[in-house]
Amino acid sequence: MDKYFTRKKGEEPRVNMEGRKLFQPTSRQVLYDKKSKIWIPNRKRTYLLWFKFLQHCERDESRTVDWSKYDGWGGSKEVLGSKF
Repeated sequence: MDKYFTRKKGEEPRVNMEGRKLFQPTSRQVLYDKKSKIWIPNRKRTYLLWFKFLQHCERDESRTVDWSKYDGWGGSKEVLGSKF
């Protein structure tokens, strides 16, 4: 299991089918958020982009957001009124 999350320094990073390097931290601490004390399964950048996309969709009048999918997010006003 540790091999899945970490790689030894100096080892070549994993690549996908197109040859792009996959993110693989050299330490498990990259995946731990000290503030909320939870393990994060993906890079924070992924969540940031999703958050920005959700804000964009809520502001766009031609799109509708199903807020039942985002119960723990606090609703439209909370998402639009807060920074990531």
